[in-house]
Amino acid sequence: MTISSRPYESENDLRVIQQATAEWINTAGFLGRVNPSDIALRLFNGMRIYDPHEIVRLWQDSDGRLVGWAMVYPAWNSFEVQLAPEHRQDALANEVLDWAEGALINWMQNVGRSDSPIELDVFEGDSVRITLLEHRGYACGELRGIISVRSLDGVTPPYLPDGFTIRSLTGEQDADKLVALVNTAFGWNWTVEAYQEVLRSPGYRAENEMVVIAPDGRFAASCILLPDEHNGTVMFENVCTSPDFRRLGLAASLLTAGMHRMKEQGFTLAVVPHGAHLDGAGALYASVGFQSTYMIYRYTKRVRASG
Repeated sequence: MTISSRPYESENDLRVIQQATAEWINTAGFLGRVNPSDIALRLFNGMRIYDPHEIVRLWQDSDGRLVGWAMVYPAWNSFEVQLAPEHRQDALANEVLDWAEGALINWMQNVGRSDSPIELDVFEGDSVRITLLEHRGYACGELRGIISVRSLDGVTPPYLPDGFTIRSLTGEQDADKLVALVNTAFGWNWTVEAYQEVLRSPGYRAENEMVVIAPDGRFAASCILLPDEHNGTVMFENVCTSPDFRRLGLAASLLTAGMHRMKEQGFTLAVVPHGAHLDGAGALYASVGFQSTYMIYRYTKRVRASG
């Protein structure tokens, strides 16, 4: 069967990529995969300054079925490649990797980073991906991240200190308070206008951005829920608390509220990624029942020798 590739064209392609990725997870498991809702977050949040037409490519068979996709992350000297289970170690896998590497190297050369290595996050135990990458000259480096997992069985409603409440974002009118929170909590430099663009982007749903409201009206903590309806899994991202409201248990309450909400909607599993060396984050997630499950290692490949 003939397989052809093309650039990302429209919001419909996002839905096609998300649906196929969810089906691949259902068939072969989460190991080595990307949460489908996280694809939109990466494309229209993390990579928002780039044209999707230039950094995303799709591979389809002659029946129009998606069998692979790739997204280049120029800002991170990295990329993502996802393939249908039956193609993870055949010629198509190398074709998709060839495109992703070539596109990334072009970006790196254009911005003067051609001496920097390509960096990929790879699941420990993903032997198919690891073998393929090692044959292409990649080497395993440090433990970079952890994905922790917990069942939604036994989740109870959250507890909050007096005067605090939890709700979803209502829309663009909340952007100023949310930007103030994430910039303070993470040291980011979002503008209100830039975040409003994210709020309008494909795949974004305001009800999935949850916030804790302090008695004085400020946003004290927040997180994003990334649901995978096909597999009954929700991922938590960008979990944070303002320095002014830490040590009150707000992040734990927010996570519990999110899990409780998703359980009521029929979801069965929650996952959360975090840095391997962020002990505070690991302790937070463990406190609400998450267990470290997937280890993520950094693989690197130098594309041109220095000097």
